[in-house]
Amino acid sequence: MSQARQCAIVKQIMSHYETPATQLAPCDILIVDDDSEVLLAAELVLKAYFQKIVTVSDPTQIETLLSQHAFDVILLDMNFSVGATSGREGIDWLKIARAIAPDTKIILMTAYGGIDSAADAVREGAAAYLLKPWDNAHLVATLSLVSRLARAGRAAPAR
Repeated sequence: MSQARQCAIVKQIMSHYETPATQLAPCDILIVDDDSEVLLAAELVLKAYFQKIVTVSDPTQIETLLSQHAFDVILLDMNFSVGATSGREGIDWLKIARAIAPDTKIILMTAYGGIDSAADAVREGAAAYLLKPWDNAHLVATLSLVSRLARAGRAAPAR
């Protein structure tokens, strides 16, 4: 499928899930990235659509934050150390976050992506995988869908 066709599909999905600024989606999002500019950009885009956005640059804060608050979605970078490109750090933090908050959905993001990295992310339990730099409409659409999955999972009766 061509990139133009993919963009058209994402825009169609986005138009279906857009939330007016007066009715923010009831979703709490934690964004973890060592790049302050990425954190700021994501927050600026997402705060127009979602109730609560928390940003941190240090992944070691994940454990404390998850013990204090139930987030619907975590948007998690995959590389934190200088020069790291393997994505292993993000996978490790994904496992830690899932152990603490199994109902929280996690979206992994990276600037160094590929098929293998995406497959590893999904295999380890990521709800979605995003490449940086992202398209804003695609970012919002992905978070909208994943946050709805998170809320639906919490509302489902236990079996």
